Amino acid sequence: MGLLVATVILVVIIIWGWIHHQKKINSDKPMYELSYFDLIIAESMQVCGTTVKTKDVFSQGGNKQDQLFLNHYQIGQVLTINQQPFTISRIKKYVWSENITRTHFTYQLYFQEYENCEFPLDIVFEKSKQFKKMSFTSTGVELVSANDESIHFNYNDITFKAREHRITIETKNRSVAIERSHLVPADERIAEEILQKYSAKININQFDTV
Repeated sequence: MGLLVATVILVVIIIWGWIHHQKKINSDKPMYELSYFDLIIAESMQVCGTTVKTKDVFSQGGNKQDQLFLNHYQIGQVLTINQQPFTISRIKKYVWSENITRTHFTYQLYFQEYENCEFPLDIVFEKSKQFKKMSFTSTGVELVSANDESIHFNYNDITFKAREHRITIETKNRSVAIERSHLVPADERIAEEILQKYSAKININQFDTV
């Protein structure tokens, strides 16, 4: 009898949680929080906006909260941050995983005042037998292989995918996966931030885990 009662209570809690979540994401009021932070890439510093503190609000395919966010924040819009004007130049949605069982979707705002401030930038592979170097410019990224073959990708053609063990640069004609372990942690983070910012598209399929 005790087990049955416990099971019923658990089911009620799960159902209540689901109903509460549905009300939250379908609300006509914004349930997200936008905050600002200083993003440092190599020697360049820029201000960005993020909703990373918001959990379980946005969805992969988009919902009412996605719509509210994208209606409120638009490219070309000027925001005042610390009494300084900043013009939104890019709005990116990406997958942010808290752990293997908790996947969230979050937005990041970039500003015109910091466009191309990261370039030129070179990253050297420390442990890779496949690549020697990755070079970033304002138009794209170039990978130099171990046998000195150069592979150039234009940002306008890239679909970028960031997952737990690797980051992937994809175009219609080619796909290159870069193991995170082949880069030192700081460089791995830099590469991910730049590709996330400048790539034309981001793969946010939460079930595409490779």
